[in-house]
Amino acid sequence: MEGLGTKAPHNEQHVQGRYNKVLDDNYLHIVGNGTGDGDNERSNAHTLDKDGNAWFAGTVKLGANETEVATKEDIQNIKFEANLQSDWNKTEDENGGIINKPEIYNGNGTKAIIEGEDTIAGIKAFKI
Repeated sequence: MEGLGTKAPHNEQHVQGRYNKVLDDNYLHIVGNGTGDGDNERSNAHTLDKDGNAWFAGTVKLGANETEVATKEDIQNIKFEANLQSDWNKTEDENGGIINKPEIYNGNGTKAIIEGEDTIAGIKAFKI
């Protein structure tokens, strides 16, 4: 344990920061960001469990440019180029709106319509 008001009730936990929320022994690393010792004042900024799953209270950013990592919602709303035909000959109107939105079928057989293109985590993808 290190920091201010941190608690690690289990032998295999590393806790740092301030006033962490106490969690069960499934969590190996906890970073507290609480404001005080009361139960309602304790909170965590970051945790890591025994399976390697990490949770962050805020946005996760990478690199010197602080590129924001795609969220689960971002990933669910796109299909990557490898799963779709990428030469769909996009046609736009005078305002930049896509005129010819082709129908496609994603991996589970659900019909979708390409709504545009995007780049997420450096990978070109289609929004559907």
